[in-house]
Amino acid sequence: MFFERKASVQRLSPTTNDTDKEKYTQVGNYESIQINIQPATAELTAVSNGAYGLTFQAFVSVSGILIGDRITDLSNSEIYIVKGRSNWDYLPIPHLELVLFKGDA
Repeated sequence: MFFERKASVQRLSPTTNDTDKEKYTQVGNYESIQINIQPATAELTAVSNGAYGLTFQAFVSVSGILIGDRITDLSNSEIYIVKGRSNWDYLPIPHLELVLFKGDA
């Protein structure tokens, strides 16, 4: 699998001053993971209730990414929110497939 980009992963967590508020914080060692991001097919966009041009499919070789996480593409600073994940932990190429929505969260 060809991972041509680097990205960082953040997750919502409560703030220290006010537990009623949340902010995105870095997830473990995921400040520079390799990722492949591509536009979603029309079928994936329809099934995920996405919008054309704002829905993407991504592939990563790390396993700790969850729905709701924010992924920032380090090459162009684009921000995506994870809306779906499929774990393909099978040989010959174990990986995660992610459904991403472009956002500014």
